[in-house]
Amino acid sequence: MELKFCVPEESERRFLYTVDEQQIADACVGYLRMDFDSSGNGFHHTWFGQNDTLNDRRFIKEFDEVIDTLRHDLLSGRSGMEKYNHAHEGLEIVNWGIHGKGYRVETEQNVYYLRCMPQRGDYDCYCYCYDRAMLEQALAAEQEMEESQDMGGLSQ
Repeated sequence: MELKFCVPEESERRFLYTVDEQQIADACVGYLRMDFDSSGNGFHHTWFGQNDTLNDRRFIKEFDEVIDTLRHDLLSGRSGMEKYNHAHEGLEIVNWGIHGKGYRVETEQNVYYLRCMPQRGDYDCYCYCYDRAMLEQALAAEQEMEESQDMGGLSQ
């Protein structure tokens, strides 16, 4: 499986968090919350499903492969994440004074947005998983709606 690593655009920042817009929320398979425990080397995680129809065997197999691949560097532990964040470009994030980065990882079928905030005593990472085709369709519909609203404002 080939993974494509990207720096999310500013407009994609919202995908690093739970999204309320219905069409986009429908494209979200779910998200994984991760913590490296007090030692910084553990890997505790909880899955929060969003769209059970997308959470099929194909997705589960791919998701396991993506996380296993990321465990070699970005998700190797808190210090590994800190080193990765320092060495790689990402979307800068600051939450409550904690600095981190956001990344986008693409496969043929899905898009994964990772919010990486290595901080002892808090969750270190969230990975939001989207069905690629459904997300692209939702974003195209969103773009069409914005354009039609812009056109409506010009004709008045």
